[in-house]
Amino acid sequence: MHRITVVDRAAGIIGRSDPIGVGWLPDREVYFGELHSQMWLSMGTGTTDEFFSWGRDAAGLDFCAPANHYNWRYEVTEDIWRDLVDACNRWNEPGRFVTLVSYESAGGHGSGHRNVYFRGDNGAFDYWYRRPWGAEPLWEWLEECGWEAITIPHHPRTLGGVDWEHRNDRFQRLVEICSKWGIAEEGGPRSVQAALRMGHRLGFVGGTDSHYGLANQGSYHVNDGNGLACVLAEEKTRDAIWRALYERRCYATTGDRILLDFALDGRPMGTDLQTDLATHGPRTLRMRVAGTHRVDAVEIVRNGEVVLAAQPGVEDWEAEWVDDEPLEALALAPTFGGDRPFVYYYLRVRQGNRQQAWSSPIWLTQADEGPRPAARER
Repeated sequence: MHRITVVDRAAGIIGRSDPIGVGWLPDREVYFGELHSQMWLSMGTGTTDEFFSWGRDAAGLDFCAPANHYNWRYEVTEDIWRDLVDACNRWNEPGRFVTLVSYESAGGHGSGHRNVYFRGDNGAFDYWYRRPWGAEPLWEWLEECGWEAITIPHHPRTLGGVDWEHRNDRFQRLVEICSKWGIAEEGGPRSVQAALRMGHRLGFVGGTDSHYGLANQGSYHVNDGNGLACVLAEEKTRDAIWRALYERRCYATTGDRILLDFALDGRPMGTDLQTDLATHGPRTLRMRVAGTHRVDAVEIVRNGEVVLAAQPGVEDWEAEWVDDEPLEALALAPTFGGDRPFVYYYLRVRQGNRQQAWSSPIWLTQADEGPRPAARER
């Protein structure tokens, strides 16, 4: 692990880099991105070109996606949408800076807002405000049109929140756990933990939802309400980053570029392992953190409860922990038809500068084969 300190003695200025993990992962790199900002044509300020310029050249990010919540200042026309798509493709430069075609879709009937991210160099706008709309119609429309897309619930716990009765493992594979609207991890039936307990298989990302078109900057002042999506991908290309998001090979921070690694028996974050819970033995969980500040707390959360808590007090820390409690007794009962009993784990980190990070969960789900253990009721 390395950090570079730069000193300008004449000007009296000193700065230090984020942690640089040489060979941090054997097969992937960590890329940092902004998945949610608003520009002038929706509810914010600035142009799409200015947003990408700031994200690449000022914030030094690896990827950005405009998630405009249209129909605020303007009703979307085909020209407005095509301008957005063209700007995304113009700024996309594999190996240097990646962009994703995207927007924010609203919904009625308590279904909440979802940001839509398309895989390729094109996409379509769903005109959610022209008719009764919600999560199910959005997913049906995407499927009927043949789009490869991810729909990420935004501010799930505030402003009405997200109704977790709607589930779709094809399109809804991630959740925005932090943004300018706060941290949605805990607190009531709209929280991320409530969704996980019901059986949603959701990886974690962050996004600012800045209404000033400034990637990785808070909406009110610098570093206020940040959120980052941290993606583990083979290369810095649009397809590789989209696939890593789809695979839930990602984690979230409140803005700092913390390096985080979490694995269960060698399986990475985002994995949903099909196994026989009755016979599956002890699990070895490996944790690694390289912070931007002193790491005050590292916790393993299992089924919504902290089962391991450490206070490293250093910037770089790694450890292993073996969970030998029988999975059969721990398994949560499924809520949705077709689901099976499961157990989930994720890693939570808190730094001395109040910055936080969360790994995407790892699930162990009862396989189809073999006896199914009894599970605790929710």
